[in-house]
Amino acid sequence: MIALLLLIIISGEPGTLQDQSGKSYSLQDLNNQVVVLDFAASWCAPCHKVLPHMQALSEEFPALRVIVVSVDNKEENYRSLIKRHQLTVPVLWDRDQSWIAKFDPPAMPTTMVLDGTGSILYQHSGYSDTSWQALKKAVRAAITTD
Repeated sequence: MIALLLLIIISGEPGTLQDQSGKSYSLQDLNNQVVVLDFAASWCAPCHKVLPHMQALSEEFPALRVIVVSVDNKEENYRSLIKRHQLTVPVLWDRDQSWIAKFDPPAMPTTMVLDGTGSILYQHSGYSDTSWQALKKAVRAAITTD
């Protein structure tokens, strides 16, 4: 684990993660796209409020890449998160914490809007109706300018 964290620090890039269907994702795969990353966990009550919105966001904005990153330490918890919310958006299991190390979310959930270069345009932790509306506004602005 220490060697992996050192590799992340030296290279500056997190590892490749797989989603619930086995598809692999790296940060390079997300270049030139507007992406919403949501860091979530099965033990996080506000995450359970956000996740249905993430699914709806992907349906409302088809050009947008919506990706959930699970920080659960057990695969069974990761799988239960997907099943509980019937998620079809990619849910990546960050078992080695490499994406956590890269993005350093301050709390769960943390949602970020990234532009095509990977820069963070918007970030919010927690959930409220007001923060959700601000996120959608940031998404619209990012899609329009991208």
